[in-house]
Amino acid sequence: MAKKYTKQTWVDEELAEDASYEIIDDNEEVFCEHAEITLATDVAVAGSPVNAERMNHIEDGIDDVDDALVAAESAIDDLEAAIDELEVAITDATDGDILSYDSVEEKWVNNQLPPDMKIALSAIRIYKSNDTWTKPENLHHIIVEVLGAGGGGGGVVAESGKVAVAGGGGPGGYSKKRIDAADLGSTETVTVGSKGAKGAAGNNNGSVGETSSFGSHCSATGGSGGYGQAAFSTVARRGGACGTSGIGSDGDINAAGAVGPVGSCLNLTTSGVISGGGGNSLYGAGGNQRTSEGAGNDGSGYGAGGGGACSVDSTTNFAGADGTDGLVIVWEYTEVE
Repeated sequence: MAKKYTKQTWVDEELAEDASYEIIDDNEEVFCEHAEITLATDVAVAGSPVNAERMNHIEDGIDDVDDALVAAESAIDDLEAAIDELEVAITDATDGDILSYDSVEEKWVNNQLPPDMKIALSAIRIYKSNDTWTKPENLHHIIVEVLGAGGGGGGVVAESGKVAVAGGGGPGGYSKKRIDAADLGSTETVTVGSKGAKGAAGNNNGSVGETSSFGSHCSATGGSGGYGQAAFSTVARRGGACGTSGIGSDGDINAAGAVGPVGSCLNLTTSGVISGGGGNSLYGAGGNQRTSEGAGNDGSGYGAGGGGACSVDSTTNFAGADGTDGLVIVWEYTEVE
């Protein structure tokens, strides 16, 4: 699309000297030279002056809109071309074909397996600790899931007549990726992140969970630790902050977990306090919030955050809860006859 508008450039008029006017009668004869004309009426509202700066500003705006229209029409043309190509690919396809867009070749391609090839899920390998994955024979592709470890919950200080509510640990991030056999080594390093440690008894934060990974193909960081809290006597206040979630990277799907709820204090009795909960991951549940004094509640499964501790009118400090370890799952698909 060609531009529709030709941008103009406005220039202010410059006089050789101060402006003056000639007054001409009906016979078109000058009867007054070098007259100065002034407005006798009072100005109620001052208007905007018309000058080159303002007019060029308008020109710039119109030109920008024109450029945007050109770009929009170009994008529409590209989309229509892609749709046309897809329609051709669909017309040429047969039952069972798998179409995908090749961004390098910039065209739709048929990924149908050869007629004599079949693919089946042959194994599911679950790694709960560091290990080495070995490529099996006749492997076609794998789908790998990587989950970071959960962070530990925070600890609290106990003091007579006061309360403290700590934050729960954050959940591990998640990454999922399909990897063709040709892109895999004969072995790949499997790293499973260790859980984040609980915050020790007292005003101590939980530790961050470790990162999990599958070779250099994808990874997921662990959740951060929940914040500890000192004892306080004021009410209607928040507890320690909960840890943030880890995040997946380099996968086809990269995601964060669900951060746990923050604790709070409404009064100085067990009926008015609640600690922070651990964050939930895809394969784990964070430690529950406490509504009575004690150490943080443990999470379950994998990649979950530990719960935060709580103290109410006590003299015993409490620790948070550990997070849970990460996880790596490898789904192996092999060629079968």
